Amino acid sequence: MVAEWLPMKALTTLLVPLICAFAADNGRAQDTAKIDSVSLFKNGLAVVRLTDNIPQSGKLTMSTLPDPVHGTFWIQSKHPVTAKVVIRSVDTPLAAVSQPELLQKLVGKTVTVHLKEDSITGEVLGETREQRKQWSRDYASVDGQPNWWNSWSVGGSSNPPSAETGPKLVFLKTAPDGKVVSIRPQQILRVEFDDLPKIQRERPVLELESAQAGEVRVEYLTKGLSWAPSYRIDISDPKTLSIAQKTVIRNELTDLRDVEFRLISGFPSVRFGGVDSPISARQTWTNFFQQLTQANQRPASASILSNSGIAQQISVVAPGNTGGRALGPADQGESVDLHYQSVGRHSLAPGESIALDVATAKADYERVVEWNIADTRAPNGRHIEAYQRQQNPDKFDESAWDAIIFANPFDFPMTTAPAMLVHDGKFQGQQTSTWTNPGDQTSVRVTKALSVSARSTEQEITDSRKNLRIAGNDLYQVRVEGELTVNNHRGKSVVILIKRRFSGDLLEASDDPDKKLLEAGIYSINPRNELSWRITLEPGAEKVISYQYEVLVD
Repeated sequence: MVAEWLPMKALTTLLVPLICAFAADNGRAQDTAKIDSVSLFKNGLAVVRLTDNIPQSGKLTMSTLPDPVHGTFWIQSKHPVTAKVVIRSVDTPLAAVSQPELLQKLVGKTVTVHLKEDSITGEVLGETREQRKQWSRDYASVDGQPNWWNSWSVGGSSNPPSAETGPKLVFLKTAPDGKVVSIRPQQILRVEFDDLPKIQRERPVLELESAQAGEVRVEYLTKGLSWAPSYRIDISDPKTLSIAQKTVIRNELTDLRDVEFRLISGFPSVRFGGVDSPISARQTWTNFFQQLTQANQRPASASILSNSGIAQQISVVAPGNTGGRALGPADQGESVDLHYQSVGRHSLAPGESIALDVATAKADYERVVEWNIADTRAPNGRHIEAYQRQQNPDKFDESAWDAIIFANPFDFPMTTAPAMLVHDGKFQGQQTSTWTNPGDQTSVRVTKALSVSARSTEQEITDSRKNLRIAGNDLYQVRVEGELTVNNHRGKSVVILIKRRFSGDLLEASDDPDKKLLEAGIYSINPRNELSWRITLEPGAEKVISYQYEVLVD
């Protein structure tokens, strides 16, 4: 029998029945493990749970082998169970075979290679996978940093070479002269050879062994499955809003069939989320120690894979929040601030996504205008430079915003997610909805309040400076006076919520504001304060608010 290596389309048409016959006996008949449930965080991590029964033979094979997070791979059974990762050779479908992989399987065989203008017959030279398999044993780090160079040095690759990468050159030993010819794989048009080689790939499988038969459960934390929530808030009714929560789930993990999906809201602490367990077949000790070093250098608060506000949970107190719930035990009776929300059983193949409706509810709400003025002084009392403000434009944005205030109407927490607002079917804006417990108040901005002008000014009071020496440091104390001016250019009255943050000691303020001492200033030479006003401004009216405070400047 003479076979030819042809372009992939032709090769597939010619030989796919043969390869499929080989692939029929790949051991999967013994693999009955079923994924029962997946619980998804919003940062790309998921808790996967599989169940199966160890037969009387005492051995169970699971081909759905994960890359679990370090320290999260656990087996639960009434009887002692031993888990072992083994490498199994599996026949490969022809459609998945690459040219380098085929050439590697032809090592030691006589072939005829057809080039563009020539043909060469000879024995394919090369080395086997076992000959090429080398591991780096340099686990040292330099100054606490992973020694990447040693890990990837020649002859010390942390991963065995894969067939997919292929050789850079193909070597043929021609007969009868015995000369060796090198050929670039890109030059090869087709290859003729006797007998189709059996093409196999190695894959890891998990073998569970127990002296007694019985049910076994495997749970682990892994990457590749996550959810992205969003909210749609309809404010067509002037008093009652309608809010819907939806999620998009994308599967980049494995084939999921009739699996329960649960969404996790909260701020998870996953210290080793970026460290793969050594039980993973793709893990090596070199990579493991490098990942472990990075995880230990990372602060605990940053152990969530992402520090964006959507992947984490942001919680704020709604402005003008006078009707929030009193503090008390969690409604769900949960021991930590993580909420599991089931969205039913679904099937999802790798690469597929699904959009699901989670819940809908209605709530009373109030339309207000928010005006937040950030503290413009550093902890040492000096003014924050213009370039520093430009680096954080959202924090120092002093625009007035239309916003809505409402209490979370769901019986579970609202998670941090984008919220789209609509009115009579028309798009109004999109902002961030923050973590809010059931019954607590939250606010969502709609759009900038262009018809409500707001202006903030501050200046030092003349001749108010005093030189001081505190704890060996030269400081001066100065009095500052400020004015907040708002004008309502609308044809109806508006409720305006004003917040002004400042560093120093308050001397006086008009219109009886609420005063709050902020924790942020606990280590600065000045206390950090926040003043809050709630005013109602009639159409065409103007309001001027004044205040004074003293601040120490280094």
